[in-house]
Amino acid sequence: MGGEKREGGLKNWSSKRLVLLGTVVVILAVGVAIITWWFAKPEYWVWLGERDFRGTFEYDARTKQLIVRNETGHEVQRATLGYRMPEVEWTWDDPWICNEGDFCFDWERRGVLSLVYEELIEERNLHCMNVTWQVNWEGRTEDETFYPYDCFDTTRAHWYGGAQVFSQRWPANNGSGEMQPYITNDYLSWGTANRDRYGSVMERFFVTSEGFGIVIEDDVPLHLSLNASGDGKMCILSNYTFHYPNPRGRLPHMKYSVCVGENARQVHEYMYHRYYRQPSGLPADLVLKRPIWSTWARYKKDINQSVVLEMAAEIVYWNMSASQIEIDDFWETRYGELHFNETKFPEPKNMFDYFHQKGWDGTVWVHPFTNIDSFTFEDNAVNGEPDYWVSASPQKATGQLDVPALTKWWCGTKYAALLDVTNPLARRWFVSRLEELRTNFTIDSFKFDAGEAQYLPDTNYRTYTTYTNPNYYSRDYAEMAAIFGGQTEVRVGYRSQELPVFVRMFDRNSVWGYDNGLKTLIPTALLFSILGYPYILPDMIGGNAYDDQLPDRELYIRWMAIATFMPTMQFSIAPWQYGAGDDEEVIRIARKFLEIHERDVYPQLVDFANNAVNGRRYAPIIRPLWWEDPENILAQTIDDEFMVGDQILVAPIVEPGTTTRNVYFPIEGANWRDARDRGRVYRGGEYRLIRVELDEVAYFFRS
Repeated sequence: MGGEKREGGLKNWSSKRLVLLGTVVVILAVGVAIITWWFAKPEYWVWLGERDFRGTFEYDARTKQLIVRNETGHEVQRATLGYRMPEVEWTWDDPWICNEGDFCFDWERRGVLSLVYEELIEERNLHCMNVTWQVNWEGRTEDETFYPYDCFDTTRAHWYGGAQVFSQRWPANNGSGEMQPYITNDYLSWGTANRDRYGSVMERFFVTSEGFGIVIEDDVPLHLSLNASGDGKMCILSNYTFHYPNPRGRLPHMKYSVCVGENARQVHEYMYHRYYRQPSGLPADLVLKRPIWSTWARYKKDINQSVVLEMAAEIVYWNMSASQIEIDDFWETRYGELHFNETKFPEPKNMFDYFHQKGWDGTVWVHPFTNIDSFTFEDNAVNGEPDYWVSASPQKATGQLDVPALTKWWCGTKYAALLDVTNPLARRWFVSRLEELRTNFTIDSFKFDAGEAQYLPDTNYRTYTTYTNPNYYSRDYAEMAAIFGGQTEVRVGYRSQELPVFVRMFDRNSVWGYDNGLKTLIPTALLFSILGYPYILPDMIGGNAYDDQLPDRELYIRWMAIATFMPTMQFSIAPWQYGAGDDEEVIRIARKFLEIHERDVYPQLVDFANNAVNGRRYAPIIRPLWWEDPENILAQTIDDEFMVGDQILVAPIVEPGTTTRNVYFPIEGANWRDARDRGRVYRGGEYRLIRVELDEVAYFFRS
């Protein structure tokens, strides 16, 4: 009996030892796994430069900080990738390693970040990285929803690029823009309601003075802020709000490329060459040489054939040059009919024949809208070809006929149909109507107004070709306009740099300041240039006189001085409106500036336009000072001087009541000769106080 107990006890003891041993093994295995995981885990936060990224890109997934350094080790950018990422209960707050790209981080139930480094063997001291976010909403709650949201520091460098805005500044981060859909807008037509929106020319492209650049891909439903309320950040957000069509129900995603190099010019040249196209040709030579005369600012809608011919006769009488006469709003019977109002214009062909006798061309203002009270709307939108218009959605699914999705615009209080420029039949129909106008009345070309994505209907709409990016409407509209040749003028720009047409600044107010006035002319011209739109039309000299008052005399003259050095000049308010007979000062100054433009500026415009078209890489015609002196700290912030190519430095007066200004002469060691018959030479790298009389503009030839 005792032996059996001992034997049973031994068996129990052996079983216990086995259980104990198994437990120890399991504990050791788990411990080893934890230790192995722990030591492997820091892989995602060590310096990426110590691995494959050559010290240029460092990402810490715990803090979500991306640090970018140039070849010398100097930090040029610090960004937060995954800004405002929500915490998720019952999951690790730190990410898991995944297998996409060179480095990949997976925040469970939120998103996946992939970083891919690019080897640029042919580019000296230039490094790039592609950044991609994919969201993961499986099983998430509303509080856990993550939208790709990355923010870049704007305080350590000056930023250039982006979008035209009401209060244009140079550099761009001297201004501000709240987080909003990054689509082309009309920021003037609805009073002050739209003034904080981005404007009609934009690209998803920025470079900084420290040699950092970013291009965001087109299919991202992009929202963007720049120094919002002075926060010192450029933030990008991906979210399918109603502005961005999403017929396939995609989740928000983000994809962009960042590059770092030696300076802003190097990074700009590389990224522009990689992501954008150079102009395919030059616009009309005569428009580069001589000014456009428009009816708009002077007459607004109160135009008729007699008024236009009187304006033409005044141009002849005062011995002013002209390239083309532009007949603006309101020549149609009703908006969208594209028929001359026979009461206002009884013999339009005779009027255009008169222009041609004088050696001028004639153009007419057009737009993509057809008001609902027009015969065109009744004949085509209702009874004829509804597919010509952006339509209400979804009608095809219900078996019903398409109906136009109406929109509002600035002409008339009623609604209008919007031309569907994605439909080849609609474009052909619209172009044929304009061609008929050209043939019947010997019109040479057109001023194409509007075209912003903002005017796509607020309700659900459908286009012939579905847009992933509503800014493609602006691109397609500009492409249609370019059919009519080099005299054509548009006011929208998005991915349309290759078109040899004039891109007009948005309507300017007749004021001095940054509130859409004179001081925004040079910053806007520099923006257009950097974005790849070299054929800049700086709107009407003196502004649009929207207060129905003649613009201030001094303002008008200083405005004319700046326009003298732009790719073309445009008058509407006439110099002789400021006095004639005993007081012809403004007329005399206008003739002087027109002569300077034709003699000194026009040849440079042609040369550098050819360079923009045929050069190995795009270089603008109107240039910021840093383009020729990219590492010069002073040149990086000057917003009241510019260069025509690399040969002319322009330093106009932009403040009222003064005849002196400080001029900075860029490029250490260069010589700048005063062009005002004074023969004085200034050395690059110095500031000088220069006197500039009212009838002058300070400009200097490089020698």
